[in-house]
Parts: sequence; C-alpha cells; structure tokens
Amino acid sequence: MANVKGVPLSRGLRRVQKAFEFLYYSALRSFRSLFGLHTALSTTDRRVLDGVLLPVLAADPRFSRVIFVGCDWYTQHYEAMFAGRDYWTVEVDPSRARFGAARHLIAPMVEIGNRFPEASVDLIICNGVIGWGLNDPAEIDASLAACAKSLRPGGVLLLGWNDIEEKRVVALSSIPALRGFLPFAIAGQTEFRTETYNRHTFSLFQKPESSNAVIP
Repeated sequence: MANVKGVPLSRGLRRVQKAFEFLYYSALRSFRSLFGLHTALSTTDRRVLDGVLLPVLAADPRFSRVIFVGCDWYTQHYEAMFAGRDYWTVEVDPSRARFGAARHLIAPMVEIGNRFPEASVDLIICNGVIGWGLNDPAEIDASLAACAKSLRPGGVLLLGWNDIEEKRVVALSSIPALRGFLPFAIAGQTEFRTETYNRHTFSLFQKPESSNAVIP
C-alpha cells in the first residue's frame, strides 16, 4: 500500500497501513522472542535512520556524549550502535524505561536543559516525538531550546517527524529555537524525506561553532 511518489495517502489509508504494520511486527516480535532474538523495524524510514544516518553519526568520534529522545522496543539496539560512548536515553513514559539505555532519564524532553550541563552534549536524536505526544508549539519550542542549551558549539540535532496534516503540528521553520541552528549535512543532504505513507522526514541541524555565525 505504498503511496504514489510525492502524493500522501488519505488519513484513512494511513490508519489502515499503520494498523497492518502494528499487527505484523507484533506477530514477528512474539515469534522471534521465542528464540531470544531482538526485532528491529525494517520500514523505509527506519532503514534510512538505521542504515544511513546513525552509522555515520556513530562512527564520528566528535560525538562522544549522545542523547536519544523517545524509547520503545524498536530503539533498544541503538545503544549498541553507540558502544563506548556516553549514551543516554530520555523518555517521559515510565513504562518504557525497560527499553532505555543503561543511562536513562524518565523525564520530558524539556528537562534536557536542566539535567545536562550547558554545552556538554555532542549529539541529540529526537525521532517520532514531535506530533506524537509533544504537540503544543510552545512546548516544542521550549524542548528544542533546552536541546540548544545543552548542545556544545558544533553539536548536532537530528529531528525525525511526519510531514502529514495530523502530525505536522508546527512547521519547523516557525520554531524560534531552531533559528539559532545551521544546517548539517550527511552525504550532502540536510534533509531526508521518505516516500512513505506518513512522509517521515529527517532534518539535521548544527549549533554554530561561533556565536557570530551567520544564520540563514
């Protein structure tokens, strides 16, 4: 049930496809758990995140302290990708703490600015949080401002979001906290848009090395 390139599916069809994915992966997880095997999502957007973006970031020695925001069963293996780093997970739902890293905080994203010293974090990854619980524009701005505070100059912010009506709660270009960032590129791209039913998009930002940097 793939959408025609550039044309999003209707809301009803998106719900059907999401329900199908849920049932498929629920059955797959149950089967693989019988053999003690971990199950990772293999959807198009996860293949971009797991196969393109995270390997590049994990291989870069500049990113030694990493925060991953949002935990579920399909995020557990990311800690292994950043083995040897100071890797943290942040999740507001206490029931998902079991999916978090050894260093885990039960807290909303906005608390990053209070829990981590200013300019002490190299990389923050926030995927599928905006529009999925973090829905208020003011709260989104405050959460991203907290990330900006904790990121060091040159630090990177990776945002994954769905470019569909019901999940596009605010345009990234209108978020004040993001205006202080520059684009960051991986393989020459600063944005990775997947032609999926939810038009999942990854946007990359970098905190300027200098306070005098020109923001486009």
